[in-house]
Amino acid sequence: MTLSSAEGRAALAALVGGVLWAAKGLGILVADYEPEYAFAVAPFFFGIAATGIAAKVDPARRRAWTATTILAVMATLAGGAAALIDVAAGDTDSFGVTVMLSVLCLLAVLIYGGWLVRHWSAIPVALAATMLIGLPVGGALTEIDERLLEIPLLAVALGWILLGLTFWRDASEPAGDTSVPASAAQSRDL
Repeated sequence: MTLSSAEGRAALAALVGGVLWAAKGLGILVADYEPEYAFAVAPFFFGIAATGIAAKVDPARRRAWTATTILAVMATLAGGAAALIDVAAGDTDSFGVTVMLSVLCLLAVLIYGGWLVRHWSAIPVALAATMLIGLPVGGALTEIDERLLEIPLLAVALGWILLGLTFWRDASEPAGDTSVPASAAQSRDL
């Protein structure tokens, strides 16, 4: 895998962001400890991963490719701004606005871009559904115990990790290898 490829960067970013959120969720659930900055920094990495989804959109579909790319870049910039605001200033109001913008752009890329690349993987659309379902589920779980809010976050973290592994698989495949496996060639000839 090379980090010069869109898949390589997306794989690494999705894995790092997913692991950060998983560490946050598990830290709170298991030890009632929140790793500092793990929640704030992850959306920046998710934005970078979203650029990998945008890169998968067929460039012949110019408007779709442009829209997903712009949304992915906006998610990255808003995620980076959120991380910077939280780490440098600790301003919770501005942090909340920038994270919300990042998440909305991420959802748009996951749904629209995910639909356009569904032949490649269903994970982006499934991840968007997990994020949307996780909001009300997390809200309901907080009525039982506030720490249970981390359960949907762990599901979303797992989705990002799975997306990262999917990108990793693509980045690890040799470029231009369009050969048909022998078993597929034999079954086609039958």
